[in-house]
This record gives sequence, structure tokens and C-alpha cells, in this order.
Amino acid sequence: MIPKSDRFGIFHHIEERSLAITEQIIEASLKTKIEKRAPLDHARINIEVLKRLIRITNELKIIDDKTYIKLEKTVQEISRMVNGWRKYCAPTSNNTEAQV
Repeated sequence: MIPKSDRFGIFHHIEERSLAITEQIIEASLKTKIEKRAPLDHARINIEVLKRLIRITNELKIIDDKTYIKLEKTVQEISRMVNGWRKYCAPTSNNTEAQV
């Protein structure tokens, strides 16, 4: 069994990553198409770290399997949306010069 201090510690990290992702997505929404890449790249990194933290909480039996599956599905959907947004913002060979 994990001591309470450790359980709250990992949840603190999950909360920090979740807030960082939210901030980065909002930042990307307020930027031009070209400028969106950097905050979306940072969000991708934080999403991957968040996935690992959630998996760790499940492996340590801090959260049950049902909660883990629900959280994982939500994070996967957010990840798909961010990756789709990044692809939309990616410069193509046809419009690279027009964006610069």
C-alpha cells in the first residue's frame, strides 16, 4: 500500500500536467496557424507524461481499473485532437513560402 503522502504527491503531478495541457491548448488557440506548433508540441509532451502518470497510479493500485480505463480513454481522445491540430498546422510544400 502506498502512503497517503505519495498518493497525493502523484495526484499533484497529474493535476499540474493537466493544467499545463489546458494552458498550452488555450495558448495555441490564440496564436496564428504557424505559431500554434510550439504550444501544441509542448502539450503533446505533457500528454505523454500524463499518460504515464495515470498508468503508474493504476499499476500501484492507487486507482482501480475502471477509473484507469475512463481516464485513459479521455487522455487518448485529447491526444488525437492535439495531433490532428498539429497536422493541420504543419507547413506543406505548397504553402510553406506563403506562410513565411
